[in-house]
Amino acid sequence: MANAGAATNRARRTRRTAARSSCGAMANNAS
Repeated sequence: MANAGAATNRARRTRRTAARSSCGAMANNAS
């Protein structure tokens, strides 16, 4: 469950970053 929560949090952050910078979001996700 803890892992699922962390994944959700990460997805939320990635979504916000994607809205701001698609390139930055992709690089962040790869890392």
